[in-house]
Amino acid sequence: MNENEKQTDVLNDINNQFKELIELIDKEQDSSFSIEYFERLRNKKQNSKTKKKKWFIICLILLLSISIYFILLNDELSYNIYFTLLSFIRLILIRILPFWDWTTIYTSQCFLNNPFYNNSFELTECN
Repeated sequence: MNENEKQTDVLNDINNQFKELIELIDKEQDSSFSIEYFERLRNKKQNSKTKKKKWFIICLILLLSISIYFILLNDELSYNIYFTLLSFIRLILIRILPFWDWTTIYTSQCFLNNPFYNNSFELTECN
């Protein structure tokens, strides 16, 4: 027999065993034994998936924090990133301009009104 044929025979055998198992489960659907053990298997599989997701997220956060640390440590690199970020922000603000006029905020000198500020100018103050 060829090795390829051996592999197909093994796969067919496994497939047949799975079919038999599914038929047995269908016959014994109400059996607490089958429900209990297959529920354990399902929980283990779900737990392993959640653990993998948790470790992936933890590693990603760790990698990002280390990279941000080294970027901020290097002044020249942080300077370049700063101006690149500013250029993207300017482009976004230009795109937003037809929907929201932010130029009044940009040209304003103060966001809060000061009741004690007097804007009057007199010539006597010049001397």
